[in-house]
Amino acid sequence: MDNLFLNSITIISGTILLIAILAVLTSPFLKKLKIRKTADTCQQNVVLPQISIVIYAHEQATVLAQNLPALLEQAYSSYYQVIVVTDKDQLDTEELMKQLCSKYSHLYVTSLPNSSRYMSRKKLAITLGVKAAQTEWILITEPTCRPCHTGWLTAMAKHMTDSAGFVMGYTALSSDSPKSWQFEHAMQAYLRLSSAAHQRPWSTNSPNIALRKSMFMKNEGFRNNLQFIRGEYDFLVNEYARETSTNIAIDKDEWLYEDKLNKAEWKNLHTNFLAIRSKLHGQVQYRTKIFFYSLLSHISIIISSLGIAGGIILKQWILLGASAFALLLLILLQTLLIKRVNRLLETPIGNASLFFRGISYCWHSLAYRFQYWRADKVSFSSHKL
Repeated sequence: MDNLFLNSITIISGTILLIAILAVLTSPFLKKLKIRKTADTCQQNVVLPQISIVIYAHEQATVLAQNLPALLEQAYSSYYQVIVVTDKDQLDTEELMKQLCSKYSHLYVTSLPNSSRYMSRKKLAITLGVKAAQTEWILITEPTCRPCHTGWLTAMAKHMTDSAGFVMGYTALSSDSPKSWQFEHAMQAYLRLSSAAHQRPWSTNSPNIALRKSMFMKNEGFRNNLQFIRGEYDFLVNEYARETSTNIAIDKDEWLYEDKLNKAEWKNLHTNFLAIRSKLHGQVQYRTKIFFYSLLSHISIIISSLGIAGGIILKQWILLGASAFALLLLILLQTLLIKRVNRLLETPIGNASLFFRGISYCWHSLAYRFQYWRADKVSFSSHKL
């Protein structure tokens, strides 16, 4: 009887260790983000591509005044233009654009027609901006984003090679954003960029992308997803980056920095993504990885804790030692894996809390789903007739 009990304890202990190991092996951060080296654009013989930066601004004169000069004053050795698409009858924006156009000859401004009320104005604005561009390479971003130095465009351009058709960059949240937001944003960006680095791009949470105009025009832009009011960057990645060679721009010189979001904007980012997620190719594989990572991690924590309690109560030191080791192993290895995100994308999170923030990721996801379930689904559609 004692041998049978001892064998049962041994099997339980081994199972607890095995689940902890499986939880680590299913971590989406197990594969390191690989960055392919590109040619050095600082060499004298390298000709940089001509680029058009497209921005849609909706009642954002103050934001444009703060951020647009940083885009217009890039130290770029080749030709580039900045195309700003605005809404008509925005007097503050029109006055600002007149002032900037008189100072910057490479700034081009156009307006949306007022009649486009039953389709996404942002997608229409991007389409108009791409059509107006005089270059093959189009870089799309937001008026709330800006580079922190004049070499950003040059750094991005080194990824716009003859063999590439799409470039995915990174946009960091404002440093005064809540730490939990910065960490969550960085985790999502890391996983999406990692997929792209392995030539499986499917989505992005960073408005810092570049693609070829010819490819956009050939496939008729946003034709396949006009029914959704948002998701323009996700759809561009999902439809165009998947069809060509995609480079990722992750060096700090290539980052953009986004102005601080409020709670409503942060909530809308996630609910709008949930509204379009089912239409994105590759999202099932991503969700499956996150599901098993979260499930096994929580199971491991629970059974390891129960094993420690059971080992103490029953005075079974093998069970106690195995359970404690399994929990420690899980925490240590998961922390080391998530630390890659913390180090690469410079989130202001201490190493001691990385594991617990990673575990809480699934709870945040459930909260966003609950908000989406409660939302009026019509608000996510551009067709409201």
